[in-house]
Amino acid sequence: MSGFHYNTVVLTGDTYMAEGAVFFDYDGTLVDEREGIYTPIEKTIEAIRKLQDKGFLCLLATGRALNYVPQAVKDLRLDGFICSNGAYVTVHDTCIFQDVFDKRELCVLMREMDTAHINYFLESYAKCYVKDIAERHFQDLVHSFKLPSDAFVPLSESLNMEGIEKITIIPSDSAVTKRWMRKLQDRYDCCRNRHETSFDIGKKHMHKGIGVDKVLTHFDIPFAKTYAFGDGTNDIGLLKHVCHGIAMGIHTEELSDVAQIITTSVKEEGIYHALKEMEVIA
Repeated sequence: MSGFHYNTVVLTGDTYMAEGAVFFDYDGTLVDEREGIYTPIEKTIEAIRKLQDKGFLCLLATGRALNYVPQAVKDLRLDGFICSNGAYVTVHDTCIFQDVFDKRELCVLMREMDTAHINYFLESYAKCYVKDIAERHFQDLVHSFKLPSDAFVPLSESLNMEGIEKITIIPSDSAVTKRWMRKLQDRYDCCRNRHETSFDIGKKHMHKGIGVDKVLTHFDIPFAKTYAFGDGTNDIGLLKHVCHGIAMGIHTEELSDVAQIITTSVKEEGIYHALKEMEVIA
C-alpha cells in the first residue's frame, strides 16, 4: 500500500519514538453501515490528523484481511494495520507479525465444510479464496459491507494454502451459523458477524489484542498512552490490551464489560468527542 502519512514518529537510529498509539476497529467504529455511513466522517478524519500531529501512531484493528481493507481506509493514511483479528500486523509498510493456519488442519476443516455444503473463503493478506464465489449468501455479504470484489477469487484445487490467516464461514441461515459455531468453538476462536449469516474462524487464542501487543512491544510505546475504539465482540481483546478502551455508542453487550468509556455513535462523532473529553486532542 502507498500514500501513507508517516510524520507520526521520529526515527532515531533503528528506533521509532512514538508519543502513544490509538487503534480503531473499522465496521461499526470508523464507519457503520447500519447508519448508512460507508466512509469515515469529517470529524473522525480530523481526530486522526490531530493524533498524528501529536506523534501518536494511528492503526486500524479489523477482522478484515489486508486485501479487502477498503479504499476509504487507505485514504486515511494510517500508520499501520492489524488485520484478520490480530493474525497479520503491518506498520509503515513492514510486516511485523503474521500467524497462519497449518495446511493439514486447514484441509480437515475444508472437508468438513464441503461435506456439509457450506460456503466459505480463506483469507490471506494478498487474496481471499472463495469456495463458491457466485453463491447468493456470499454475494449478499459483499453487498452489505461494500467489500471490494477484486479482493476475492475462486478457490482453486491448485492453491497450496500457505499464508491463510483467517476463514470466513457462510452458512445458509442464522440457525446453521449458530450450530456450526457451537461445533467449532472448542477448536477455534469463532465470532459471528452482526448480520448473523456468517462467522469468522481464527486460531485459538488469536485476537486483535495480540496484534496490539506486537505493536506496543515493537515500538516500545508507553501503555498509559494507548487507546482503542471498538463496537463488536471481536473487539474485546482489542479494548482489554490497551490502557483506555472505548466502546462506540452502538455496541454489543459483551463490550460494555471491558470498556472504560462508552462514547456516542459513529454518526454522532463518537471518536472525536471521546478524544476531546479525554483531552488527548484539543
